[in-house]
Amino acid sequence: MGGYGSGRSAIRPALDGGLRLDLYRLIRDGLVKPDCHAGGTLTWSNTRTGAVLATIGFTVDTGMEGGTLRLRYTSTSRATRERVESDHCIRLTSTPQPFGGRRWWFLCPDTGDKSAKEASMIYRADSCDRGAIV
Repeated sequence: MGGYGSGRSAIRPALDGGLRLDLYRLIRDGLVKPDCHAGGTLTWSNTRTGAVLATIGFTVDTGMEGGTLRLRYTSTSRATRERVESDHCIRLTSTPQPFGGRRWWFLCPDTGDKSAKEASMIYRADSCDRGAIV
């Protein structure tokens, strides 16, 4: 059991070197809140060198229970070296908490279905050529 080559054979993108979008950080920074329309630019930097790794434009539109987060950015394909424009709209939802307030979630960008798994983080794999959010 467990020898070389055993286990899952599907190749999944590695997220270790990728970018992470944390919904609760956006909430703590005041960028996402109920009944809000806002926009701006998010920047990821190397914590050791301070070098800018990526920037992404965003707009957020929320009501009292849900909304959308739109992300716009340009990436370079590793295969063709062409610049690829990306525009992703991610639905937001919230659930009531037992002692008041609401907890906010991203809905799965692929399905956007309420029955899909809700998450507080979205990753973009460093190895992803298509410029999509994984």
